[in-house]
Amino acid sequence: MILQKPKLFNEQGGDSFEDQALLGGNPSGIANLNNMRYSWVNPLYRQMIGNTWFPEKVDITGDKVTRKNLTEDEDLAVKNTLSFLIYLDNYQTANLPNISQYVTNPGIRNLLTIQAYQEVIHSASYQYILEGLYSNSEREEIYNLWRNNPVLLNRNKQISQIGEAFSQEPSEINFDKVCVANFCLEGIYFYQGFNLFDQLSHRNRYVSVNKITDYIKNDEATHLGIFVGIIKERGVSPDIILPIVENAVNSEIEWTKNIYGNRILGISETSSSEYVKWLANDRLARIGIGAMYDNVQN
Repeated sequence: MILQKPKLFNEQGGDSFEDQALLGGNPSGIANLNNMRYSWVNPLYRQMIGNTWFPEKVDITGDKVTRKNLTEDEDLAVKNTLSFLIYLDNYQTANLPNISQYVTNPGIRNLLTIQAYQEVIHSASYQYILEGLYSNSEREEIYNLWRNNPVLLNRNKQISQIGEAFSQEPSEINFDKVCVANFCLEGIYFYQGFNLFDQLSHRNRYVSVNKITDYIKNDEATHLGIFVGIIKERGVSPDIILPIVENAVNSEIEWTKNIYGNRILGISETSSSEYVKWLANDRLARIGIGAMYDNVQN
């Protein structure tokens, strides 16, 4: 079934639980937040609002000094990681409004609106990092790495294709698929990049950058919560979920081998692969699905 956008104002709409359905409801257009259908929405809203922060509050001048202590492999890994993280947040900024326009539950629409705003803050955070640490030519290089790195280009295309399919045909099944893809994006794709900055920070390199990515990580946990809630409410079939998750895991493992390999202190191909698979198991457990991979650990 092709989804229909709710009217901006619908005098025939109402506030009953049926009217507030996630999809295909009949909302009035006035968000009656006093009568919420889904109990998980308001706590998540409060958590997201409580996470409000701005990158400019973090002084990163010291990281410009510690950049000199990075190895050549570490410096290149940071550039590729920043390029990928920038893409993910820019993609979400464009992708989320495309999803929320078909959602007929006002509370969930609010969450997606806040998430889109936070994705803008994340994009601005990476720009703040680039301006503080790199020359103008290096910043341009980082923004355009996908043009010269076929692995990065393939990753970007893989991530965008499900969202593009929903944009072209906003059916219920494509809605479910794009929500599972977002579940993977928010729950799997970001975390190897965060781990890189954790490892560098442990050795007193890029400590302030790591503080910013920790703020971003806190936001991503709530973004994951949105799509966990949506997937559970929709009752999405494991037949849809598992292939998308498996593709995300395989793509992430290929990425980490290419970008990090065994060249970064504290990171190895084995530890990266284990961590990605552990993340997949953990995320699947949150939506009531058993482990996809055996004998893996964080």
